Amino acid sequence: MGAGQRSDEELMSQYQNGDMNAFNLLYLRYEKKIYNYFLRYLSNPERSAELFQEAFLKLHRYRDRYDPKLPFHGWIFTIASNIAKNEFKRIARAKEIFDNEEVDYEIAEDVRVENPEDSLERKELSDKIKEALQSLPESQREVIILSKYQEFSYAQIAKITDSSVGAVKQRAHRGFANLREKLKGWFNQG
Repeated sequence: MGAGQRSDEELMSQYQNGDMNAFNLLYLRYEKKIYNYFLRYLSNPERSAELFQEAFLKLHRYRDRYDPKLPFHGWIFTIASNIAKNEFKRIARAKEIFDNEEVDYEIAEDVRVENPEDSLERKELSDKIKEALQSLPESQREVIILSKYQEFSYAQIAKITDSSVGAVKQRAHRGFANLREKLKGWFNQG
């Protein structure tokens, strides 16, 4: 079986046994996913890069605690979620505000916009979504990011956040309702 065909769980098991190639493959598979998770959560590229490194440091430090019978995807995102929650608490204590206007949420790289007006509208929409997402309570923002951007099921999110599926569904429902309300005026104008 080729290196690219091994499952995440197999790679992690091999890494637990000292295979650095397995770690490198996991790193490459999850590099963008984990970094983008932090970026969407915090809207701060520099801090997101630092937290991304912290997540992989914890993966290394706690590699012996991983059970290869469990999905690796959920395990690494549980680590990332805990780091993000701690960062949010640190920021709240320091009374810092999420106000980095330079961050723009990813739009598919393959999309080529020929009309400059379309490009401007896309940027305005991205900025408006970012602003609305950042204005949500942390618990709602976390569920939305994990479900829509990372494509986790509610059951997986419940495990990551140490919540019940019902609580996750309720936060998602409230979060999406809040987003619809915040974006309603913008879409009515467009």
